[in-house]
Amino acid sequence: MSKATSKSIASRWLALSLVFPLATGAQQLQPADTARAPFSPAGLGRAAWTWTGGSENTDWITRVIVAKDGSIVAVGFVNRIDGGSTTPEWDAVAMRFAPDGRLIWNRRYGGAGLDAFWDVKETRDGLAFTGFSVSSGAGGNDAWLVLADSSGNTRSEHRYGGSGDDRGTALVSAANGDLLIVGETEGDSTRGRDVFIVRVDSTGNEKWRRAHGGTGVDRAFYALPVSGGIVLAGVTGAVGAYDILTMKVDDSGEIVWRQVAGAEGNDANHGMNVLPDGRIMVGGYSQSWGATVHDVVALTYSPDGELLRQEMIGMPGDDRVMGTATDSAGGTWFTGYTRSDGSGGWDIMMARARPDGSFEPWLGAIGTAFDDNAYTIATASNGDLIIGGYTNAPGGAGSRSDLLVMRIDPREITRKTDGVVVRRIK
Repeated sequence: MSKATSKSIASRWLALSLVFPLATGAQQLQPADTARAPFSPAGLGRAAWTWTGGSENTDWITRVIVAKDGSIVAVGFVNRIDGGSTTPEWDAVAMRFAPDGRLIWNRRYGGAGLDAFWDVKETRDGLAFTGFSVSSGAGGNDAWLVLADSSGNTRSEHRYGGSGDDRGTALVSAANGDLLIVGETEGDSTRGRDVFIVRVDSTGNEKWRRAHGGTGVDRAFYALPVSGGIVLAGVTGAVGAYDILTMKVDDSGEIVWRQVAGAEGNDANHGMNVLPDGRIMVGGYSQSWGATVHDVVALTYSPDGELLRQEMIGMPGDDRVMGTATDSAGGTWFTGYTRSDGSGGWDIMMARARPDGSFEPWLGAIGTAFDDNAYTIATASNGDLIIGGYTNAPGGAGSRSDLLVMRIDPREITRKTDGVVVRRIK
């Protein structure tokens, strides 16, 4: 049964320079008009529409998806503590937008502790959200599943874990209606973190759970269905000295193959997508292989786990990918944040790999004169890009990051070629 009551979250529209206060009373907010205005006063990319909202503290969008009806569902977290508090107290948030950016509904979930959503999937009768929660459970963070109707109303919620920290960071829908929650676990031991997989039926009843890892840190951030199971991407090693982990497990959660990519520096996974022919594209950012500060890396694997191609792209500054998505041509869009060349502070970074896994020789920037970060990306049926993350642009709810969702035509991205270096490693 549900332990959380859905509440509304902030509704704010128009340009990033306009602000509306955080709303806490209504169950659902009414749609608002869409802003047809540039995202960036400096001209670094022009969005079809943007939406921002949140508290006076740090708020993030962690995943966006394009639903079957063309609407956009975004999830993340918003702080309950405003002002300058450094102690996070999060509520999970979810919202649905019409294709033209009109807000359809906007909801808030959680209890008295730290609650966040990290992924969302459509189900046969609504939506499923996963993330982590400390509001109640076995101890520490628990992997969290919320089953909702198509309007975001909670039908049931479930927590999975032991006495240590357990987090859900990815969600996979199986053909029979089952759900697989993927993330990380400390279990009941102190040996480190392991990759965590829980399979549940369509009502959240657990069928089995698996943990895979060694004595160090093994974490899964992304998971997608493939023939014969699911593929996972994450990191392995030690904090600050990670390598990129990619693995396939079968329908029982047992490892089919496991690959690790890394060198002398810190190499972190962020992003994974499956290409139309079954190859697996894994994104990340790296301090290895001749990187400047951080450069973006693309790893292309065969369905059997063979590394087919590895490329890097970057400029003299810091370039980091945080999410990837396949487009209709079989290419891969990369988004994240960059300091290499932009309007000031961090800007939203954009890059694209061709279907063969090779980077096009440019890096894109979208942003304001303040910090802007993309954490997730999805592609719409007409080729537009849906981006979620945060912005520190003035006029928001406070000095900390605000939730950001935007839709942009790829042709509107400001593309830089000077100083861009593409290196093929394999």
